[in-house]
Amino acid sequence: FPDDAYDRIWTPSSSRYGTPVSTAATLNEQGTRFSLPPAVMRTAVASAHPILITWSGEPSDSYHFVLGFGEVLASTLQRNLTIKLNGDHWYGPFSLNNRDIFTVFTTRPFHLAQYSFTVEASQGSDYGPILNAFEVYRFVQPGGAATFPQD
Repeated sequence: FPDDAYDRIWTPSSSRYGTPVSTAATLNEQGTRFSLPPAVMRTAVASAHPILITWSGEPSDSYHFVLGFGEVLASTLQRNLTIKLNGDHWYGPFSLNNRDIFTVFTTRPFHLAQYSFTVEASQGSDYGPILNAFEVYRFVQPGGAATFPQD
């Protein structure tokens, strides 16, 4: 991705998760750890229903996740969210401030066979859920020698 400092691949999948929304305004990324590209964070999916992201993993593998949120609608109303993992409360509730980027991430690896993340509006929210970015990192244990043996 041209605007990504870490050369990550970003693939839009909005039609599967909700209605695409975007803004031309700059979002405030101050204090974020993951340098999410501005072009990615200016786009999102929004829904009147929970946003569900599922996939299968390998229990022997280690996975880390980053979810990026940024309020792209100019409004004085409040968006409050909660995140569940496999049906259990995982994070939140939290509120999105207008034009601020907020990231939720794992602090330890997960080792599951099935992953089901649900982003949903929590009590008092004036809007349904929104999601701008979702990253999955799978730790790959290198096999063999760390360097070429002839070096």
